[in-house]
Amino acid sequence: MNTSVSTFYPGLRLSKCLAAALIDPHSMLRITAERVGSAVVVHAGGEIDARNTTTWRCVLDEVTAAAVAPGPVVIDLDGLDFLSCSAFAALSEAADRCRSQGIPLRLVSTRSAVDRVLAATGWQDQLPVFGDVWAAVDTDNTPAAASLDSAL
Repeated sequence: MNTSVSTFYPGLRLSKCLAAALIDPHSMLRITAERVGSAVVVHAGGEIDARNTTTWRCVLDEVTAAAVAPGPVVIDLDGLDFLSCSAFAALSEAADRCRSQGIPLRLVSTRSAVDRVLAATGWQDQLPVFGDVWAAVDTDNTPAAASLDSAL
């Protein structure tokens, strides 16, 4: 008899308003979201600019509201061709909301431009960057540990 207890994490659901914005054929923003254990993973593609910053903020609001400790919330930016400064600001605000719930928000990017923007804005500690989704999902992982692992 199996007596182990596992935690159930409900699936993600988007509001009707957000779903309509994301399926707009003229939108330059593509989003997919999934749960991986307690983690919420968002894959972003296309462009985030002034035309869809409101939708981006809505995505981040809904994802952070659906997050459950220990999390983390992982935002994969590698599919994006453009990310505006206001999109980075929205990520910083989402990280603040997550942190207040005890949930880390982690970015995935292999582009040096993301690191440069985070360094220029002073958000590099608030928005840690990982090289792949699986490293970011690992709840035992920290940016320092990930750097050490990749150096070995």
